[in-house]
Amino acid sequence: MASGTVMTTGKTVGSVSVLEQLLPGKVAVVNNPVGPSGGGWAQATIFLSVSTTSKYKDEAKRFIKWFITDKEAGKVLGTTRGIPINDEIYKELEPNLQPTDKIGKALLDVALGKALPFYPAPPGWEDFVKTYTSEMDAVRFNKETLDQAYEKIVAKGKETEAKLSKK
Repeated sequence: MASGTVMTTGKTVGSVSVLEQLLPGKVAVVNNPVGPSGGGWAQATIFLSVSTTSKYKDEAKRFIKWFITDKEAGKVLGTTRGIPINDEIYKELEPNLQPTDKIGKALLDVALGKALPFYPAPPGWEDFVKTYTSEMDAVRFNKETLDQAYEKIVAKGKETEAKLSKK
């Protein structure tokens, strides 16, 4: 994208700021095409959890609550791991954010209205995504044609579907 040979690329809220740094003022955000019921996720960049078997459940819960609600903790973390999940923390940070930080929020705002509820990815999804990513990279770097990549991606999709159908 920075070389001017790619018009669009998929990026997360936490990583879109890198493109803004490479191309100041030239990056805009849009949502992926979605159907009538929406598409994609608007998920947190950081997932925190507490094991049900932890000896320190109460302490862990207090830490997580502090981590996402404390204004000073929010200032220290900033937007280094994406947009804070707590709107009050983001509002505290916003006046001092650079354009590279604000573009992540713009991407989140575009995605939120069309995002599906979070659900775990189905078995085989990660293999499909790896194939898709490596094939698109091969096209970007002129290692194969778009048609060749398309054939491999379709084949991987059918392979994944067949595996899931057997279960």
